[in-house]
Formats: sequence, structure tokens, C-alpha cells
Amino acid sequence: MAWAIPDIPNLFSKPVRSKWNRISVWLAGLGLLYLLITPSVWLLWSGSSDSVLFWLLLLLSPLLIWFGTWLTFFIWTMNREMSLKAWEQEKIKIRQRWIDWAQKTIAVVGSDLLLPDDIDVEGILTGRGKVLMGSASVFERNDELPDSLSEIYTAFWAESLPLFKQAKKSTIYIEESSETDFLEWQNRLRSIAEQSGVLQQAEMAFVQVSSGLGLIADWMENGISEGVHVIFSAALNDDADSPDITENMSWTAFASHDWAKKHTLPVKMLMQRPTSFNLSDKEGALSALSQFVDYGLKGRTVKTLWPAGMEEGKAGKLSGYMGKVKLELSHEDNNIAMHLPEKYIGNVPPNMPLLVLALSSENINYQDKQLLAWQAGEDEVCLTYVYMDNPSPSPIA
Repeated sequence: MAWAIPDIPNLFSKPVRSKWNRISVWLAGLGLLYLLITPSVWLLWSGSSDSVLFWLLLLLSPLLIWFGTWLTFFIWTMNREMSLKAWEQEKIKIRQRWIDWAQKTIAVVGSDLLLPDDIDVEGILTGRGKVLMGSASVFERNDELPDSLSEIYTAFWAESLPLFKQAKKSTIYIEESSETDFLEWQNRLRSIAEQSGVLQQAEMAFVQVSSGLGLIADWMENGISEGVHVIFSAALNDDADSPDITENMSWTAFASHDWAKKHTLPVKMLMQRPTSFNLSDKEGALSALSQFVDYGLKGRTVKTLWPAGMEEGKAGKLSGYMGKVKLELSHEDNNIAMHLPEKYIGNVPPNMPLLVLALSSENINYQDKQLLAWQAGEDEVCLTYVYMDNPSPSPIA
């Protein structure tokens, strides 16, 4: 959902210097008091003109009234200015607290992806890959094995095992809507971990989730628990001879900053608190994007946008809204402003957002400040900022 950041009210208006608050006006007022009070005192107490009190009253009473009025006005003005200054300072503190809230991050400590041999990852990142729109690519099967893909996911998953050993404690979230498919993947991955000896050196738990990226908002809101949290996703065809989607596997590992530091885990990039909005609600979308710019980015640049699995029309509408709130992409000439991986991947798999997350992690050394957008519903879009904390980018040749 969109960030519920309230507008900070102006409780005190900035004082405007009045044309009446000038020394000439105050002196004129003092003269007027003498013109009004002196005759009255003289008429009432002229019989006591030989008294010192009479002359003090005659000469000083207008001055005392004038000074009391000026002092009251001065104190009121100073209190008003002090209240305004105190509130302006408080507004800065309130705004900074919301900025800290909006810019809360979790660390991405590892990621990897696997695509069929005819898809080149570097070609996707550079925009120079083979165009595969309208087609579906599949992994090569080894039909001599009981599980024709066992060699592929064994080699792929083995890449992550050193991270689990180093982290000591891991939770593997497998994105699957089917419990049967989840159990199959759990058994496969657990078997690989057992064979490698990881389970003897580290804790490992498996959890089924329907939306891997849906975990991000919960971690931001409630905190991420100890250990490494890996979101694993795979998209395979039921019939490789008549494929409907492009097959792939990906995993991305998250951890809190403290846990990553404690276990000296390498931080690939940081992922910021996501916002969300409905593309069909133009006013709401522009408001959410304005807050994202003001609080989430706060002057920081963005080099590229990944609209993960979004329809072309919706990606274009998002880009148009971004332009209206001055959310511009400051990409280099030899890099891409908006990545459209579908062009080089082919028929969009259902796990496209997680695949694009892994792609953005691969791209972080080339474009160290990226936006990742994905659909969370028919018109509901989530948007987050991923970046490298201490970048040393080297442009893609």
C-alpha cells in the first residue's frame, strides 16, 4: 500500500513586518498619549501643582503606559518568533524521521539466476541480446536420469551453499502455489544440502510462499529475523516439447545489516522499503510517487528502471507518471534507461519479478542506482529502490 506519510502542517505563520511597527509610529503614539493624558491630569489635579507626585504623574504616566504597551508587544512578537522557530526545527525532525522510515533498507547478500543456453544474461543487461519475443526457451533435459533436470538445479543450487555455511542460519522461501510442487522442491534442495554437508554445519528451514516479493514489505514493517532469508523461485514447463513459458531459476538472499556484519557476509546491494499504488488512480499514483521522490529518494539519482513483467502499456503509464513528478533517469549514454527483459527472455514466466530482481543484482555493478517495479495485482504496482552503498561502477562495454 502507499506510504501513509502525513502532511506536516504550518502551525505558525511567518511574521510579516507591519508598516505600523516602526519607530516613527511608536514615537507618534507617545506624543498622542501626552496630548490626551497631560490635559486630563492637569484638569483633575491642578490644585496639587506644587506636589512632586503631581509632576511625576503628569510627565511619566504617558511614558509608562507607552512603555508597557511596547514591552507587551515586544514580548508577544518574540514569543511568536520563538514558537515559529521551534516548530520549524520540529518539522525538520519529523520530516527526517519519515525519511529514515521511507529509506529503511535490508541487505541483499547474494543472488543468482539460471536461464536456458540460448539466452545471454549480458545481452539482457546491455540491450543487445537475441530478441525472443513470442517464443519460449527451455532447459536441456537429460532423459537418462530419473529427474531430467537434476544436473541443472544441483549445479545451480550448489552456488549458494557457501553462503549458507557462512551465515550459519538460513530460511529458504520457495515461491510455489502448489503444495505438491513445494514439497518436491524442498526435497530436492534439502537433498543437495545434505550431500554437501551444509545441514551438519548450519540451520536450514524451508517455507512455502505464494509471493516472494510480498515478504519484503513485511520485513520492512516488522523487521527481518536473524539469519539469511533466501527467496527461491523456478518456472518450468509441464511439457518441454510444447513450452508455454521461458524456463528459469533464481534466488536472492536477504539479511539484516547487523547479521551481515556479524557474519562478514558480502553485501551486493541494498533494497529499500517499497511503496505501492494503483495505476488506474492517477491522483493517488502521482501522490505516492511524489512521496517516493521527496522521502524515499530525497535528491538521490536513479539510473535505470526495471518494470518486471509489466505489460508494455502499464510500463509506459508508470514512466509517464514518473515524468510528471520529475522522477528522471540519469543513465549514462552507454547504458539503458528502462530495461525490458521480456524482449530477450521470450514468453513471460509467472516468476518474472523475482527473476528481474536477480537481474538487477547482476546489473548493480554497472548501474548502481536502480528502480524495480512489479505488479502486485491487476493495476497495483510496487516500486522500490535498489542501490550499491559504496559503488565502484564500471560501464558495460
